[in-house]
Amino acid sequence: MPPPRGALTADRTVDGELGLFLVLSGGGCAAFEALAGEAHALRQESGLDLSFEIRSSEPFKASIAVKHKAGAALSEADQRARLEGAAIHMLTLLRPRSAAFVQAAE
Repeated sequence: MPPPRGALTADRTVDGELGLFLVLSGGGCAAFEALAGEAHALRQESGLDLSFEIRSSEPFKASIAVKHKAGAALSEADQRARLEGAAIHMLTLLRPRSAAFVQAAE
């Protein structure tokens, strides 16, 4: 993704929840605030249950996440497919908005 860049991470929690997290820090504050302001529209457009969380304000660090209950019935392959699908949707959704932030800053 163009700046402001963030780290996209997939993780599994102790309680069996799968998560995909885009963490923004430093100069990502304005981008995060703009995206959080569009939260409802982003959820509608993507079909993802996105959550927006500010982790710290100084220094700024926030995340945009989508989480799934893995459940015992899902195989490793199914879990991976779910995360891959969410990652594709999330990046497809956020990439043009990120490019717009870069254009506006230039």
